[in-house]
Amino acid sequence: MIEKRGEVMPDINWIRIKTEYINTNISYRKLAEKYQVSFPTLRDRAKNENWVNLRNRQHDKTVTKTLQKTAEKISEQEADYTVNIKKINYRLASVVSWMLNQKEVIEEFRPSDIKQLTGALKDIKEIQAGNENDKNDSIEITLRRE
Repeated sequence: MIEKRGEVMPDINWIRIKTEYINTNISYRKLAEKYQVSFPTLRDRAKNENWVNLRNRQHDKTVTKTLQKTAEKISEQEADYTVNIKKINYRLASVVSWMLNQKEVIEEFRPSDIKQLTGALKDIKEIQAGNENDKNDSIEITLRRE
């Protein structure tokens, strides 16, 4: 307890108040009300201890960590997607190759069947190309934010 002009005042937990200010968007006035501290006393202490700069640094760290984690997550998802597309492409190419090497299958093929198979290969190639463009777009967005 602190004694002030004959009154007994509760101990003020300045570390708690400062931590709350730095890690939230609460104002000096609201903190003063919440912790029953006079506004001028809180404001002066905050100014002397440079709370605004500490809050700004904490905010910047939080934003940076968030962007890094987001970029890592996107990178993992894109890698998984790319691997899956490549597996599908390889399987489809293997099936087409096998089919084209089977004389009895080729004899039963109609031109429209071959056209469908080659169309599927082209679709896969376009998906892969689109995936590469998407990756470049997301990298550009991430770099622009930094």
